[in-house]
Amino acid sequence: MDLRAFLLIALFFLSGCHSDYGHNVSGDNLTVYFLNAEDQQYAEKLALFWKNENLITNSKQDLQLVQNKSVYELRIIANDLSDMGEISFEEQKLLIGLQRKIEQNVLKIPFNLVICNSRFEPVYSLNE
Repeated sequence: MDLRAFLLIALFFLSGCHSDYGHNVSGDNLTVYFLNAEDQQYAEKLALFWKNENLITNSKQDLQLVQNKSVYELRIIANDLSDMGEISFEEQKLLIGLQRKIEQNVLKIPFNLVICNSRFEPVYSLNE
């Protein structure tokens, strides 16, 4: 097989790996995925908020904005899922504060904050 053909096939395969996460806005160690192209403005605002609030860490962070029925979900991948069954009151309070701040100052639409595994599968929803 020609080297160029192999590289093109490999590139196509690799670029398809994250296609089910949707479109994305990336910068530093943060990637915000969104499924509907119309939501790009929300994704960009979220990325700027994350940066301005110093929420970007040295580790890779992925967020996904998804519209389910009439409400949006902001899905955040958890670093450690072993503690997800025991979210403390203080941690819940911090997450609720983050959700309110994003809702009032960034998205300006109702949404649910959802903690997910590495494939954006929900593990814990703040509003349930």
